[in-house]
Amino acid sequence: MKIGLIGHSHSVCLMDALGPWRDQLPAVFKGPRAGYSSSFDGWDAIDSGRTLIRLPARKIGNLTADFVCAVVFGGTEDYGLVRAETRPDKSISVAATPMLVNASMAFRECDVVVSVLFGNELGRRIWLDDLPRYDFIEESLPGPMREDARPIDRRYIEQGVEEYVSRVLMTCMTMRQLSQRPRFIHVMPPPPLEDPSHLNFLEGLGDAMAKHGTLPARLRLKWYRAYARAMRTMLAKGGIDVLTPPAAAFNERGFFWEDLSNGLTHGNTRYGAMVWAAIANALGSPQ
Repeated sequence: MKIGLIGHSHSVCLMDALGPWRDQLPAVFKGPRAGYSSSFDGWDAIDSGRTLIRLPARKIGNLTADFVCAVVFGGTEDYGLVRAETRPDKSISVAATPMLVNASMAFRECDVVVSVLFGNELGRRIWLDDLPRYDFIEESLPGPMREDARPIDRRYIEQGVEEYVSRVLMTCMTMRQLSQRPRFIHVMPPPPLEDPSHLNFLEGLGDAMAKHGTLPARLRLKWYRAYARAMRTMLAKGGIDVLTPPAAAFNERGFFWEDLSNGLTHGNTRYGAMVWAAIANALGSPQ
């Protein structure tokens, strides 16, 4: 089996779980980035999106596969991967960046493509308590709402998360068309941590969190579940499978285990191995 992998920063833990890979990147200075662990050293300094990484014969779960990988680092013009423009007749044209075209052509030799694209769409929304007190109903988390909070109609929440998910869907659909691969699996980012106060790496949000405070954990989880539901629904309509985080990755209240984290929003190598095992299980019996 041959697997194509493409992803932004949330793919780093999956790459690390496969073994050494950075030796295939261009030789550049890899200094530390404030707020991030050493796994992300040089994240904005190199354009590895133009470098396809090939890893032969790696075992994931019960499968052994070869890999063709494209890791999209931040700070490059290709970060968005697709560009959408509205024509005079109000129709929308979508154009892939050169990096996405390059990766998609390489994925034609693969049996399945795994997307770990984007992942921090909720970002500041769920980590900063910088708006007037609010709450909303999330059916999967019944119970009292936040004290003295203004209720927000669910349709506005749904509109927000659908806008985030649409970028993922548009990118995956464009890539599937270019790569001519019928099977795509998109990997959801991990759920929020319950208590980030012990973390050393707050990924650029430390000052803002100190200034505004952190949104209550329960409300963070509501946002994530609304986002996950939209992701599953919208990508299913496009024929894209969605892989949610393994059940063992979160506690009984639905929050990400801190010992699997690598900063505020990312997983570590052990988490990456758990995700690969789940992907292998979704792909079926060994080849």
